[in-house]
Amino acid sequence: MSSLLHSRSALLSQRPLLAAFRAPPSQYRPGHVSVNVSGRALYTTILKPTPSQLLRFALTGTTKSANDHHHPSSTELDQNLSEVLLGDWPRNSPRPPLMRISQPQTERRGPYVGIYVAMTERRYLGDLQVVIEKYVNNEKDSLLFQTEEGLTFLERSLRHIRRRTSYGEVVSALNAIITRLEGLSGLCSERFYVLGMYYAALALSAPALERFMKGYLVVRSEPAYLSMRDSILLVNALLDSLHSLKFREPTPDTSAILNLVTGTNKSTDRNLQNILFRTAQHPTLFTAKYICLLVRLQGGTIADKIWHCSIRRLKPNSPDSWFQHAYVCVAALVDTGDVPRAIRYLKQVSRRANGRLPGISEFGDLSCLLTSDAISARLRQLAGEEEYPKVLEVQMSQMEDRLGIRWHPEKSRHMSASGPPLVASGKPLLTIDDDPTGYGNVRCLLAELKALRCSRSMADLGRVATLLDEHEGKIFPVMVPKQRSNMKFALSYRRCPVQFTNVDLPVTTDASKPWTPSNLGLLRIAFDNTKAPLPGERSMHVMPLGVLSWRPASNESRWKETGHIVAWDRVYDLLVAIFVGNIYKSHNTNEQTINPPSQERNYGLEALATVSLPSDGDRKLPSYSKPRLATRYHLEVDPSPDLIP
Repeated sequence: MSSLLHSRSALLSQRPLLAAFRAPPSQYRPGHVSVNVSGRALYTTILKPTPSQLLRFALTGTTKSANDHHHPSSTELDQNLSEVLLGDWPRNSPRPPLMRISQPQTERRGPYVGIYVAMTERRYLGDLQVVIEKYVNNEKDSLLFQTEEGLTFLERSLRHIRRRTSYGEVVSALNAIITRLEGLSGLCSERFYVLGMYYAALALSAPALERFMKGYLVVRSEPAYLSMRDSILLVNALLDSLHSLKFREPTPDTSAILNLVTGTNKSTDRNLQNILFRTAQHPTLFTAKYICLLVRLQGGTIADKIWHCSIRRLKPNSPDSWFQHAYVCVAALVDTGDVPRAIRYLKQVSRRANGRLPGISEFGDLSCLLTSDAISARLRQLAGEEEYPKVLEVQMSQMEDRLGIRWHPEKSRHMSASGPPLVASGKPLLTIDDDPTGYGNVRCLLAELKALRCSRSMADLGRVATLLDEHEGKIFPVMVPKQRSNMKFALSYRRCPVQFTNVDLPVTTDASKPWTPSNLGLLRIAFDNTKAPLPGERSMHVMPLGVLSWRPASNESRWKETGHIVAWDRVYDLLVAIFVGNIYKSHNTNEQTINPPSQERNYGLEALATVSLPSDGDRKLPSYSKPRLATRYHLEVDPSPDLIP
């Protein structure tokens, strides 16, 4: 190793540099880096190595770090350095001006504007690190970079970059940036530590979260409470990470995160709970979310203490929102299987409301509560005589939607929910010789999804697959974001529209065979990290429902397929359109990498977008799931370790 380092270092001192490296900054030769988006270059970067890149090239023969194996600009820089340093040069060539290379670049476009402009142009993590290394070289640079403007540009740059890289790599880069700032100026702004905590929460990294939290406590004066906004962002990030994690690891070990959040097994008071925003002693959205976090981390004892504190001022005439926030905590307990504690919480709410559960019939996750037979049996007693009939009415309406019928009070009878107005009252729900009223209603399937929410039951997903077979080829109108007024879109039901060579997918449902992720058609969508799938932390877990079609709004011409499938996002309970091109048109293909076209060439549709029903409002795809427009992604059969019988 020492001889290799000596030989490569000798080359650096013996060979002259090309004019591109001796020229002033204004004369540097730009290298255009293509990022494979509609064949256009997204940005231009100057191929001038930083000191760390020169050292890495001397040690390893490449400027690429462990995190950018496919980085286009690193590859071109390697070629340039090889031409400069490893070629044959005349013996009498003058010595190169090495000092000019090692000196930090001090060029500025205006009062420290250069770094901000450069950061906004970055699309790769390695580029961002090179920019910071180029511009931040002394204490003055460090202090200027830590201003509110510098943080804003860094946050903006990371929002672009994180769509192409894993959260773990972002956390590693933030740690390097903060360490550099600490080394140059002694301290770092608290806002940088808060940003680090946020990305550490998304990565669910206990060591990184602890490192940034300790740095925050060092520079933050007492009391060191986070703002309400930062507290909510941090708790939401942890909740989202835990929620998506259970779709990859059914029984993850979260004890390290719990200890860091609550300080359970530590004598020090340096824990996340002690710096979160302090709320009033009544149920609030933030308190409910934090209790949910503790519940999912299995911190039941501490959750009980905060729960009792939050319901002290709960009274019969308290605002409806207070009760809704309390029910959120109960639903989290049911979802994690802690039904006894959930019943105890409901009893305490009912006692403070004089034997009622105000507004529980309007609770969005009521179906989750009713999945427990123990809660269903006690609900009439706890909810009260006024609220319980409303609960039954809500459940009855949901059942009617799933059967494809609807109650018409003016006629005092059930009718078909769509199509010809057929009377359903007095007729059996299931028949042998004829289809029951409501059968064939395409809304039935979507009503089933609405009732299932984020179900991880194999039997539940099997019912959806059966409905897809029953409604094969039927059209249902849908809406897409920013839909053009001269276009109509529709979902054409089809089970397993994407198939792979190594997976046997039956054409129709065979009730004698057990359900598996492959015959359910479950897919995992992994976003691209320059030709390689990102780690599972950024994956989408979906169940395809069919293909997306369009036609002009002005006539009733034939529907044309857009190249998208419509799928049910099992993690976030959303309908999403996913561009797959012609994959679903050719059976038994092993094509898995998708290069979506530009939005202009794709009927105005993004590669990934939410799909809504005409009667529903628009729902946005979570920012931590949505990739940048035209970013490459990969499709594969979802192993679905989260599924239960």
